[in-house]
Amino acid sequence: MKAATYSRYGGPEVVSITQQPRPEPSENEVLIRVHASTVSAGDWRMRSLEVPRGLGLAIRVFAGWRRPRKPVLGGDAAGIIVDMGAKVENWSIGDAVGAYPGAAVGGHGDYLVIPGDGAMALKPAALSFPEAAAIAFGGLTALEFLQDKG
Repeated sequence: MKAATYSRYGGPEVVSITQQPRPEPSENEVLIRVHASTVSAGDWRMRSLEVPRGLGLAIRVFAGWRRPRKPVLGGDAAGIIVDMGAKVENWSIGDAVGAYPGAAVGGHGDYLVIPGDGAMALKPAALSFPEAAAIAFGGLTALEFLQDKG
């Protein structure tokens, strides 16, 4: 698959389009064919290591001390479920979804794997894929609070 990747920290010039292995879903995961994703402040901070004072050490431990642990960024995405593990419930192949993989990132590739019970919701028919990707983080955060907290 094609993906926007980075192998060192720095400015936008460290990002390039490369071929990466297509991820395969485990028994509890879904595979999404990404139609749209965002470039967020979180992606910028992970790529550049420009973080608020005092968080530099924490981000290095999390993201990778010398180079990035996860070469494909992208915390928000929208696409269509094309495969899933045998233990995934409540989703079907062909579902159009918005997804927030969070710290797992990966939305800047052609395909994204996310837990079947992860931050994901059906894309409303009235929204385009780019619109669904743009609201994935905020929309899914709000949805979780409404569903779980009443």
